[in-house]
Amino acid sequence: MTQSNPNEQNVELNRTSLYWGLLLIF
Repeated sequence: MTQSNPNEQNVELNRTSLYWGLLLIF
């Protein structure tokens, strides 16, 4: 019943993935 903003979690996951990608690249 707490699925009012499922986009927030998606954004967080995307941010973390992007951060890891940058760290791996550099």
